[in-house]
Amino acid sequence: DFAKAHELFALISGYADSADIAKKIRDDYKSAEALLKNGKYDEANAAFLALYNYSDSPTKAQESLYQKAESLKAAGSYDDAIIVYSGLGEYKDSADKINVCQYSKAECLLAGKDIDGAILLFESIPDYRDSSARAQALRYEKAQLLLDHGDLQAARAEYEILGEFPIIELDKKVTEIKCELERFLKESNKDFSITYEVKTNMLPSIIIYRYKYCNIVIHQ
Repeated sequence: DFAKAHELFALISGYADSADIAKKIRDDYKSAEALLKNGKYDEANAAFLALYNYSDSPTKAQESLYQKAESLKAAGSYDDAIIVYSGLGEYKDSADKINVCQYSKAECLLAGKDIDGAILLFESIPDYRDSSARAQALRYEKAQLLLDHGDLQAARAEYEILGEFPIIELDKKVTEIKCELERFLKESNKDFSITYEVKTNMLPSIIIYRYKYCNIVIHQ
């Protein structure tokens, strides 16, 4: 125990090296503090750990890593910051800072048009700020985009996750597809009619099933 040793060395007048050893311990502590102040977090952490229980060295060792994580977070290195925060356990607000990093990273992914990545990160921290609401909003936006591009099966999957079935929107898309078919056939000068047959093993109450799992029969 360095703290105890320091006290004993200071009290033992007959021990020639006691004053020198005590001074070295104090100097090493000051050097560790200087490293921390200058942003040399890993070196500061190692220096404080080498002092064992002298003064508040164990706490300062953790503080060195905490400040390192803060620096990484400020620089946008969220994954690296999360690793450091995770190693700090319950020190200060490390656990909450992990959520902050996840949220900030999700926003960066969203800015880079990575909607899927942003959704997954927001969903990983549902209780932090408005993460749950933002994840839902993004899934709805994604479903609408899929719908607009005619990928009804993928849109259906997103709406199922949301627990919603926007029948009006899907019905509109089916109508648009039907109109395109009619327009094509009119331009081809062919007589036609279009009927939809829903397979009996599918759910008829959802419009997307009616389109995706139906037969389009064109009578010429």
